[in-house]
Amino acid sequence: MSRILRFAVVPVVLLGAGVAAFAGGPFSSERGMFHHPRPGMARIHLEAVADRLAEELDATEAQQDEIREIIGQTFDELATLHDRREDHHEVVRELLTADEIDREALEEVRLDALAGFDAASTVVVGAVADIAEVLSPEQRRELAELMEDRHRGGHGPFRR
Repeated sequence: MSRILRFAVVPVVLLGAGVAAFAGGPFSSERGMFHHPRPGMARIHLEAVADRLAEELDATEAQQDEIREIIGQTFDELATLHDRREDHHEVVRELLTADEIDREALEEVRLDALAGFDAASTVVVGAVADIAEVLSPEQRRELAELMEDRHRGGHGPFRR
């Protein structure tokens, strides 16, 4: 894998958690990260990871501010998409508890959920690119090394 692809993994770790909000899908009991026991904690956790990462990379205050802004915007966009997913849960519940199962309606919900996953991944990939542009080439190389260490089970900024 090229170094460019490897450095792109870290922002995915940072922002991919947003897509994880959709991981359960409309047919699952999994509630995703937006249903943290204390509202707002998922965002706070992600910002804390970003802060640790910024410290490891010796990011400037300006870079840290830009990254926080990107994370905030991304969370806002993903929250809107999450609301759509919540609607799916209710529709699926109604469809599965009806006297007769409407397979076509279930398929429509599934297709709409897939469109939601696609929209969320588009948001995340855009945020990954935005964060990558904030970092210098040297910081991105350092990021790739941190990710390699993390992948090998190291204790970089992505461990608690």
